[in-house]
Amino acid sequence: MSNNPTGINGHKDCPPKADAQIEALIRNYHRNGVTNRASVSRLLRVEHNVKMGEATVARRFKAFGLVCHANKTTQQRTKVKDEEE
Repeated sequence: MSNNPTGINGHKDCPPKADAQIEALIRNYHRNGVTNRASVSRLLRVEHNVKMGEATVARRFKAFGLVCHANKTTQQRTKVKDEEE
């Protein structure tokens, strides 16, 4: 049982997780090579008046199965290590 069944919290300006429009925007940024969570957060605010913090952007990337900038670097290092062995 959730302590907050209505899902209303202190982040009233941030869109809900299941917002299809936000998912499309984030996927579009990712497709165009914008994978830095700070950049995506700033672009959402400037271009679409959507307030979403960097950590939330990173969580949405993960929820949508996308790889953000920092994770790409980590995955590349892991891949190189695996190839060296």
